[in-house]
Amino acid sequence: MIFKRFFKPKWQHNDAAVRQQAIAQLDQQNQEHKSILHELAFNDGAEAVRKAALLKLNDFSLWWQASKHDSAERLQQLAEQTLIEQLLQNKVEA
Repeated sequence: MIFKRFFKPKWQHNDAAVRQQAIAQLDQQNQEHKSILHELAFNDGAEAVRKAALLKLNDFSLWWQASKHDSAERLQQLAEQTLIEQLLQNKVEA
């Protein structure tokens, strides 16, 4: 049981850069990984990690949620721009 403390998954690492790199290893098609990405996209303390998770998920409804509720203004603006691009390119599911 003590080993769990030492061998945490990289997406739970204390260093935001390590968490950000771990996102590349997660598969958005896998339901467990998708929930991890969602958790990182909305609850991680680092803006870069939230951004990387949103980019990996690339879902219209998640971008909309980030544009309204994210704490970082830059990420809100990126989310708004992404929403506009998806609408203009007709990449939004009904």
